[in-house]
Amino acid sequence: MANIELLDGILADVDAKRFTHNPAVWFQFIKPHNTEYTEGSELPPCGTACCVAGGIAWKLGWRPVLEEDLSCTTWARPTIDGLMIEVDVVDEIACKALDIDWPTAKVLFAPDNTRELLGTYRTLLAFGARLERVPRENGVFEVHVTFPEVRS
Repeated sequence: MANIELLDGILADVDAKRFTHNPAVWFQFIKPHNTEYTEGSELPPCGTACCVAGGIAWKLGWRPVLEEDLSCTTWARPTIDGLMIEVDVVDEIACKALDIDWPTAKVLFAPDNTRELLGTYRTLLAFGARLERVPRENGVFEVHVTFPEVRS
């Protein structure tokens, strides 16, 4: 079962605009949803899925590592003894922390999610749903929702 308490906390942070940076920059090569973007123009405020994965990782003590392409998908944190550095990918960190499978994580962390859609996914996860992005024509995806089998 998904860690709904952790997800609710991050969504509350998004709603309260507690993120002072724009995580959409991590996905700078993906055209933001419903936005015309040209190189050099300002990206719209995030407030959605990029904040979810990054916010979870941040709360767990992870910090982004700036990469050559200026993305921050790799994150690091000191080990418990402080002698080594642990490295992982931000969406995998959040996936593990939320206790969800990879297909569900890909839906939840899709960069074109809206806040409203994240709320819908949160409700579905609270009922034990599994989410999966299924490709359709022209690069469009649809989300398939399945629920665990109920045994009487």
